[in-house]
Amino acid sequence: MPNTARLLTANTAYLLDEAKIKYVAIGWQALDTLGDEKTPGEVDIAILDGQITDAINHLVSAGFDQPCNRPNCAEFKTDRGDPVVKERERAQARRLRPDPGSKPVLDPESGYAGRGWAYARWHGIAEAHFHINGADYLLSLHRKSQTLWWMSDEEFGITKEDLAIANAPGSENPHPHLILSTDTERIPPRGQPYNGCGPWSTLYAVKILNPDSSTDAVLFLLCRYLNHEGHLDKMCLNMIACLKDKSPNRLKKNVRPEFKHLWDAFNGRAKYPRSYFAGRNELGPLPLPPVREERQD
Repeated sequence: MPNTARLLTANTAYLLDEAKIKYVAIGWQALDTLGDEKTPGEVDIAILDGQITDAINHLVSAGFDQPCNRPNCAEFKTDRGDPVVKERERAQARRLRPDPGSKPVLDPESGYAGRGWAYARWHGIAEAHFHINGADYLLSLHRKSQTLWWMSDEEFGITKEDLAIANAPGSENPHPHLILSTDTERIPPRGQPYNGCGPWSTLYAVKILNPDSSTDAVLFLLCRYLNHEGHLDKMCLNMIACLKDKSPNRLKKNVRPEFKHLWDAFNGRAKYPRSYFAGRNELGPLPLPPVREERQD
């Protein structure tokens, strides 16, 4: 049986394609395909800015509830585990943390199902979000300009059919950023350590970022939100940990040149500047480390 969040992603993509709304699936559910397999029960979709309202209306007409507008909903905060509820969460932590393989448990006060998943604590505030199945699952719609601003609207808006043609085996001009979630050639298979869930071969094909551009996207967000008051850099760092080039099974990412040194550093491949310059004798006489004082009992 397909993972419920993947099924929600595929069903949402089908409805958006039906209405000719331009989208790309992003966030943890998309990374679940390419990096460490994660199951936070959350689906994030980037929508072309001018089509957000149309997307909301079409989903509601297809049977979705109206977008959440409860002022105390945790989804209106970037830190969904902030100090206001920290003490209560500590007391409830064991109850809220599901056993491996089970679905998330609803926190009745905040309406947030995924809080037991520590890596998903930080989350960008969406333009609109829907609680699914009594808040067991979450669907968030984000503006393209806030998530994938570096990609052209033309590249972003390619249809599923044209993307399949562009990325067909042997293609000399594959799409630079996007693949389908069913792509067995570009998505690592499931079952190897450090691989994700593998291609969604039994589900409707969803537009997602390819492994290289997924990494670029997270690094762009990290640069944008580094030391941001909402702590979204922590979300980015957790995603980077999910995507790292873990040998020998993880697909190695070919990031854009501006990010190469940064990506090498995250993967332990960079020479630290001090060691590099010291090895070339370019730092002059190195200062001695501080003298440790002996303990006097």
